[in-house]
Amino acid sequence: MIRVIAEIGINHHGSLETAKELMSRAAASGCWGVKFQFRNIETFYLDTTEIGDEIVSAELRRSHLTPSNLALLAKYGRNLGLAVGVSVFRTEDLASLAEVTKLFDFFKVPSAEATNIPLIDVLLDHGRSVMISVGGHSTAEVKKHLGKYAKHNQVVIFHCVSNYPTKLGSQDLKVIETLRDIGFSSVGYSSHDEESGVCLIAMGMGYNWVERHITLDRKGAGLDDSSSSEADDFAMFNRFARQMPGILGISTRDPNQGEISNLQNLGTGLYAKGDFERGETPTLSDFTVAAPRKGLSVGEFVGGYSNKPLAHPISAGQPLIKQDFVDSPTFDSQEIYQFAKDFEIGVPVRVHDYEDIAQRIPCENYELHFSFGEILSGKADSVVDRIEPSCHFSIHLPDYLPQNRILDPISKDASIESLSKRIISMVGQIAERIEEKTGKEVPIVGSFSQTCGRSRNEVRNLLFDFIGLYERENVQRILPQWLPKYAWYFGGSVPIDVFCESEDLEFLESAGKEICLDVCHLVLSANAAGSAWRNWAERLIPMSKHWHLSDARGVDGEGLEIGSGEIGDFSWVLSEPGMKIIEVWQGHLNHGAGFVRAIDQLMQQEERGKKFRQ
Repeated sequence: MIRVIAEIGINHHGSLETAKELMSRAAASGCWGVKFQFRNIETFYLDTTEIGDEIVSAELRRSHLTPSNLALLAKYGRNLGLAVGVSVFRTEDLASLAEVTKLFDFFKVPSAEATNIPLIDVLLDHGRSVMISVGGHSTAEVKKHLGKYAKHNQVVIFHCVSNYPTKLGSQDLKVIETLRDIGFSSVGYSSHDEESGVCLIAMGMGYNWVERHITLDRKGAGLDDSSSSEADDFAMFNRFARQMPGILGISTRDPNQGEISNLQNLGTGLYAKGDFERGETPTLSDFTVAAPRKGLSVGEFVGGYSNKPLAHPISAGQPLIKQDFVDSPTFDSQEIYQFAKDFEIGVPVRVHDYEDIAQRIPCENYELHFSFGEILSGKADSVVDRIEPSCHFSIHLPDYLPQNRILDPISKDASIESLSKRIISMVGQIAERIEEKTGKEVPIVGSFSQTCGRSRNEVRNLLFDFIGLYERENVQRILPQWLPKYAWYFGGSVPIDVFCESEDLEFLESAGKEICLDVCHLVLSANAAGSAWRNWAERLIPMSKHWHLSDARGVDGEGLEIGSGEIGDFSWVLSEPGMKIIEVWQGHLNHGAGFVRAIDQLMQQEERGKKFRQ
């Protein structure tokens, strides 16, 4: 974990209100702690005849905070959730703070006093963390004077270059290697850099702590303003600090869903020129190379499949996929059908594959996924004539609009709002026709993810006002889907600002609203917030009337096979009312083999759970 400290130092200019404002901004940006400085200003300087001393002493006197001032600020910081520390320069100054030392969470020994061993020892006697900056000292001096503290669990050593500001190119960040060799396990970087981005590099090199001065105005007249950062920088530091494990990653990696989607959309794959029977061994010349890449690429085929016989027949125009070379697992179709029917389990289908999937997976529950093109062209209407009246359907609204835009019926952009409402209305008409044919309600699920600069609360209220108006005029329910904090839009990872955080959960609880709970998204959003997804699930279940099921990992690993991620066991959701749509990644390939496998896995989990309950 990387912790960021906002050094307030003397940037409060002697004003308690300014100090509080800096603390509030530090807290809002996500900082772990803030730090002040203290000197007994009456005894600290004996001589100020030199020009530099005269300037510094005058600034220190102008920005002096008394022990009682610091006590008030320490309590204020605690209420903000901040750790509060103070830099001390002399044991004599520590004596002046005797009445308030218990209010501080940590102490700092500044670079100028890095080898003041009596001061360090007295501070350690307080039982708090003691952070020591070593700017202006060679690594040999650090090892000689401070090496004895290397294994001390209260000591944090801070690499520092004591120039104010430090020009780019003078940072010597590789010193961390020497400090680690000396034995310091907790190492920080104290930044006075003119370029704040150096802090991000320090995080990437393994520094556990980053300290930098915070100011209200980097162009201000204070001595430290030019080597400080404003709150926006600190928000960036903390954002990078939270994500640094993923930024650095591991030495090997697997592509994420966004990359896989991009390879499919931008790359080419193999499409059969003619019909092939099981057992035949096609060559590369038997295929047309074209986009999109629905199955194997040229490289994948040449590298691993060019001499393998087919395990399944393929037809002309059909994409060649890995599963064509593998015998399909056998399932008891009647048993799977009955299980899916009993627990309202269904699968997603498209206009072009509905009959094929329904024939192979007769589960009676299906979610129609339409693109904006299918809706606007009228192609989506054709599916109504082909559906089985005995089945139960839901419809998922398209996420996208033409010209790389996101569906948003409450957009501030009039063209997006108008087209979104038109598409929703057209989907509603299809849903109404399906309801007339099946006699069953057709819920409409939507990923409403846009805030467009508005507050989350305003967006939620506007959206549910729109949904309420729609439902008063129509017979279908519109269910907003619970979302991940980071969604795969247009092949990239895009942060989402609504229906993904604890504040949204509280709103839904207090307003009594109904949603579609995507349990994969639930895990990803809870992980992004540092919360336990099971706790969020317990609170969201009562308002969840429709479900999407797939496993999850981390903050963006979505659509994983059932049982392969952090959820593992899904038996807890099976008895909940409402359709449960399998949403494992690429489950539709090989005629829905992934969906069948997912239902079989759920069936096995339910059977194990039944035995456990007995």
